[in-house]
Amino acid sequence: MMPAPSDRPAARLDSLQLGRALAAAAVVAHHAALASDAFTSESWGLLRELGSYGVDYFFVLSGFIIYYVHGSDPKNAYYAFIFMEKRIIRVYVPYLPISIAMIILYIALPTISQGGRDWGLVSSLTLLPMDSPPALNVAWTLVFEMIFYVIFALSYYTNCFLFASLVWPALTLAINIIGFYSEITSPLWTHVFNLLILEFVAGVLMSFLFLRLPTAFWPVPTVAGVILSAIYFIVPPTHHIPFGLALAPLVLGLAQMETHYSLRLPGPILLLGAASYAMYLVHSPLQSLLARVLQPLDSWILTFTACSVFGIVAGIAYHLLFERPMLRRLSRRTGSRSA
Repeated sequence: MMPAPSDRPAARLDSLQLGRALAAAAVVAHHAALASDAFTSESWGLLRELGSYGVDYFFVLSGFIIYYVHGSDPKNAYYAFIFMEKRIIRVYVPYLPISIAMIILYIALPTISQGGRDWGLVSSLTLLPMDSPPALNVAWTLVFEMIFYVIFALSYYTNCFLFASLVWPALTLAINIIGFYSEITSPLWTHVFNLLILEFVAGVLMSFLFLRLPTAFWPVPTVAGVILSAIYFIVPPTHHIPFGLALAPLVLGLAQMETHYSLRLPGPILLLGAASYAMYLVHSPLQSLLARVLQPLDSWILTFTACSVFGIVAGIAYHLLFERPMLRRLSRRTGSRSA
C-alpha cells in the first residue's frame, strides 16, 4: 500500500494557529454580541460587526493550510482519495454530534429560535448545498469548506497547478460580473460560484508563494496586508470579500516572518488555535442558552462577556474531551493524520 501524504508532515507554523485562534475568538465575540442584542435592551453594533470578519480570516487560512500541507502530494487518484478521507474525518467527526444535538433540539422545541430560522435535515447531516441550511447556524461555512475540498481534490488530476487554481475564481468573477450568478437559483450553483471562494483561492496562492519566496521577503506582504486592511475600513465597504483578500498577504507575511526568525508562540495560544474548530462548532447554541438565563439581569456587557468566555471555554473542553482523542483514534485506524 502506498504511504499516505501526511507521512511527510509539513513544518509547524505557529502563526497559522495564532490566526485560527484570532478568527475563532472573533466569531465567538460576534455571536456573543448577537445573543446580547437579542436578550437585553442594549446593542453594541461595532463589536457585532467586527467579529463577523473572523469567517473571512478562516476561509483564507483554510486555503493556505490546505495547500501548505497537501500541495506537494503526488498527483493521482489515490492521493486525491486520501486527501478527501482526511478532510471528511476532520470536518464531520467533531461536527456531527453537535449537528445531531441541534436537530433533536429543533424537533423537540421547534419555537426555540427567536428568529424562527429554517433548517434542513439533509444539509444538517451531509453539509451538501441545499435550499435549507444546516440546523447549526455556523455550519453554512462548512458547506463552502467542503466544496473547496472537492474542487481542490480535482487538482490531484493535473500538474498545472497555477492554471487549475485560477480557472475557478476566473469563472466565478465572470459569472458574477455578467450576472449569471443571480439568474440561477440552484443551491449547488450559488455555492460553487459564490464570491466567497475567492478567499479560499487567495489563501492557496499565498501558500504557493510562501513555499517559493525567500523568507526575508516578509515585510512586503505584511505591510501590504496591513495597508489593504486599513483601506477596507477607511473606504465604505460594500462586501466582506475585499477584506478577506486584503488579509491574504498578511497571512503570507506572518508565516514568512515566523520562519525567518524561528519564532515560536506559547502553549496557550497554540491550544486556542488547535481548539478553534471545536470553539466554532459549540459556541453559538450554548451562548443562546446562556443569554436566555441572563436575560432577567438585562446587562449587555455582562451577557456579552459571559457568552464570550463560555464559548471559548466550552470549545476548549470539547476539543480536549472529544475532538482530539477521537481524531487520534481514527488516525491510528486509518493510518493518516488530520491536519
